[in-house]
Amino acid sequence: MKKTTVILIFIILAALLKLSWSSVNKSTDLSSLTINDLSLGDQFTQLPDALNSDNSLKIETDKDGKIVKLQTVNDHTNISAYGTTITNNTESYKSILGNHFVNKIYDYSQGMNELVYHDSENNINLEIVYLKTDKGNKINWVIMSRT
Repeated sequence: MKKTTVILIFIILAALLKLSWSSVNKSTDLSSLTINDLSLGDQFTQLPDALNSDNSLKIETDKDGKIVKLQTVNDHTNISAYGTTITNNTESYKSILGNHFVNKIYDYSQGMNELVYHDSENNINLEIVYLKTDKGNKINWVIMSRT
């Protein structure tokens, strides 16, 4: 009886691990994603004031000046993929990028969650941090980075 129980528990754990692994490993093509017409890998020297007059975009570069991380800090940025502008709600991201994402808790105390997309071919992660409200999910910020 004990041996059968151990085997059954092992099979259940293996199945759960497989399910969670497969949902994390689904890839979405994020190569066309831009924030204020900037993409990961672009050479960066200085952002024109017109594009960041309200400090709505944080940019990190590598030692060669190529962009490795873009983060919006409010909704005054222009985000697009596949030539389509993405509006400031989670449904817009889902309709344009698809359903291969992981929905996670970002900050439980503030009620913030995140959708995480991964592009395994281009080594890009996209995190969409949002707050659930009565009027829908309000995007707080978006983080696009190299993995």
